[in-house]
Amino acid sequence: MDNTQLQQALATQPPGRRIGEHLVELGCITEEDLYDALCLQSQLPQTRVEGHEVRRPIARALPAHVARDCGILPFRVENGTLLVASSELPDSRLREKLQRFTGLEIRIYLMTPTRLKVLTESLL
Repeated sequence: MDNTQLQQALATQPPGRRIGEHLVELGCITEEDLYDALCLQSQLPQTRVEGHEVRRPIARALPAHVARDCGILPFRVENGTLLVASSELPDSRLREKLQRFTGLEIRIYLMTPTRLKVLTESLL
């Protein structure tokens, strides 16, 4: 992506639309590129977990309505930690809400919205 593309994207960015989403929509970057950048910026790990790697009991480790409302997918348990995928940057409220439903420590990973939707639909 060059400076001209960025300037064009900024000039045409609809109100309420995040610049990264707009850049993806314009085809300037891929969804993976955006999430790689978000992970670097936020110092969060990104997961590219495949569907066959997620066991259904783990995906259902939290109540379905909580996972749906929060836009997350539990995908693994490691050393007493529940690994959860989200397409949004987490805040303290999300962690607090999830912690009410499990005694496990929670670690949040970023996943592209497209990948999260595909996995969630196949597992829940």
